[in-house]
Amino acid sequence: NKYQGMDGVGGTVCAGTGYYLKKEALYSTPINQDDMTTLFLKAQSEYKWESQLYQSEESLQEAEEKFGASRKFINSINSLNDQRNGRENVLCDETIDEAKTLASCTFEENTRWGKEIGYSYNSLLESSYTGYLLHSKGWKSVYLYPKRPCFLGCSTIDMKDALVQLMKCASGLVQVGLSKYSPLTYGLMSKMPLVQNMCYGYFIFSHFLSIPCFLYGIVPPLCFLMGTPVFPKVTSPWFALFTTIFLSSLAQHLYEGPVWP
Repeated sequence: NKYQGMDGVGGTVCAGTGYYLKKEALYSTPINQDDMTTLFLKAQSEYKWESQLYQSEESLQEAEEKFGASRKFINSINSLNDQRNGRENVLCDETIDEAKTLASCTFEENTRWGKEIGYSYNSLLESSYTGYLLHSKGWKSVYLYPKRPCFLGCSTIDMKDALVQLMKCASGLVQVGLSKYSPLTYGLMSKMPLVQNMCYGYFIFSHFLSIPCFLYGIVPPLCFLMGTPVFPKVTSPWFALFTTIFLSSLAQHLYEGPVWP
């Protein structure tokens, strides 16, 4: 993975396949990874574990507005942070009906799914955008290298699909970079470390490099056909600046390229 350098500055980009997110991260907005939202604490304090019913209808209504009208699902969220609530091992008709409700296309309407809960829908690249927001809230991610591979990723198999995927990736990242959640504004004010935010800035705005690459492929041939020199002459004052930039770029490649003993 080309983002391994971010592993020591708060966590790498969660992009594509091969990553795992904790349920607590998708359901809450923590100060750190051990905290829950105020709603969780309020609901858990008013929850009657023996009968699995809320004592406060106001608290239940608030939870339903956030997570949807499924009490079993809300109960399962509370059980993430309390071991007293055992799991049901029998798939009864009520559980199956609840599962059908959760799988319906209208379950997320008028809730906070896609905004504060779960994956964020405001970008075409929902995986990287969600990971970016989680890092902004204080969550951290690490690499895991088990002896036995735990994920089986997938990739495009032809040029057409690769171009479509690249266009989706570029559009989604640029969309985030030009929104109010840009690393230049929102990222600097978040709980994300500065170095990690700089990495996200490079990751999000790197597709703008296509503009100078496009110009570099168009301008020199046009100048060659028109007889216009592209680079400054040796006698020009701009030649010193051009030489400095060229040598500094070459020195960077020499420093990063070889593996020094």
